[in-house]
Amino acid sequence: MDQVDRLGRQVREALEKTMARHRRIANPERTAGDTPRKTPAERHGLSVLHLEKRKLRREGNAQFHSKKKDNELKPRDLAEMIKQPLTSKEFEVYLNRLAHFAIEYYDNPSAYSVTPDVTPGFLYKNLPKCCPENPDSFDDIYNDIKFKIMPGLTHWQHPNFFAYYPIGRCYPDLLADFITSAFSVIGFSWDSCPALTEMENAMINWVGRALGFPETFLFQDSPPSSQGGGTVTESGSDAILCAVLAARQWKINQIVEEQQRRGGAKYDTIHDIAKRLVVYSSKDAHSCIEKACKLAMLRCRPIQPLEENQWGLTGDQIEEQIKKDLSNGLIPCFINCTLGTTSTASCDKLVSICPVVKKYDTWLHVDAAYAGSTFIESKYREVAEGIENAHTINVNLSKFLLHSATLSIIWTREQKIYKDAFALTPIYLKPSNGKSTRNT
Repeated sequence: MDQVDRLGRQVREALEKTMARHRRIANPERTAGDTPRKTPAERHGLSVLHLEKRKLRREGNAQFHSKKKDNELKPRDLAEMIKQPLTSKEFEVYLNRLAHFAIEYYDNPSAYSVTPDVTPGFLYKNLPKCCPENPDSFDDIYNDIKFKIMPGLTHWQHPNFFAYYPIGRCYPDLLADFITSAFSVIGFSWDSCPALTEMENAMINWVGRALGFPETFLFQDSPPSSQGGGTVTESGSDAILCAVLAARQWKINQIVEEQQRRGGAKYDTIHDIAKRLVVYSSKDAHSCIEKACKLAMLRCRPIQPLEENQWGLTGDQIEEQIKKDLSNGLIPCFINCTLGTTSTASCDKLVSICPVVKKYDTWLHVDAAYAGSTFIESKYREVAEGIENAHTINVNLSKFLLHSATLSIIWTREQKIYKDAFALTPIYLKPSNGKSTRNT
């Protein structure tokens, strides 16, 4: 009988514990005097160090499985590797390893110091003087990246990197770079790659509309004959050089036509005109404007902006310099208006510059390489008031729009004038049907 009573008590105690556990699950609220909940690590008696070790083991297992895939690759002799550096299977395996490497770097931007602790020549002096005559293994190249290249990088994606200007990066951009490299096509004209040219036209319109640019700067129904349009350039510096060269030819043609109309010849040669052309810009503008003037052999007038104007160049300052140049027999040709200087992010006063452009008949270029990306949010477009009067505009997509390459788009409302400045159609660009090719 005693055994039966004891067994009954044990059953009742077990039921009471079970019911109490269910009540705690159904009603998890605790009073102030209750014991705080334990973390999973505390309940299982695990330290932070132990959890870190678990993480490392998981990562090690992932590397093990990656190595296992590598081991599945069939070894190839030197002759085969020289004939075909990578097979499709090797490409797939190695691409997977690089993807994991990129993800790890992407997800841990603080893993490295912002700037490397190295001295000039640290890498150059430790690289072979000649390229290898026999193929290196992928593992050797992979280790060179990790242990030679990575320690010498300045990590622009680090949260503590505040130098120069931001540069974008995102997974869609990495995928786009991959697939375009896989296509390996060149789109210097419509005939060389129709899809690439037409996609570029469409994307230039997409971005232009997203930034709020007037329709006069965009491609219309027939891009080749459209008054407005644009093109992709390697950088903002390239875009500005193209704008300066287009403006130079435009002003020379303008003066030559005026002389022919009047029947006089104030200038004997094109060189006589070109050597008198002047470009105006802020001293805080990117140095590429002065470099463009050197390449185009034009005079450059960097003007000091004033603190009272928030370090932005004004139309009055430019006009003052123009009057001096006119009195010396020079010809105003080009005004560069910077929206977002690299040094201080200041903006020139576009609204006050536009009347000067009209009065002296100059080409107006808006360099919005830095601040232009912010126009995607309409509340930041105030500094761009009057942009419809520009002849050309450029914006870098790598500053705030997550594009990892230093790509720039240049838009123009004078596509024919812009294209004519560079127009050439050599025999190797003419299509087989004999019609003139449509260069991009």
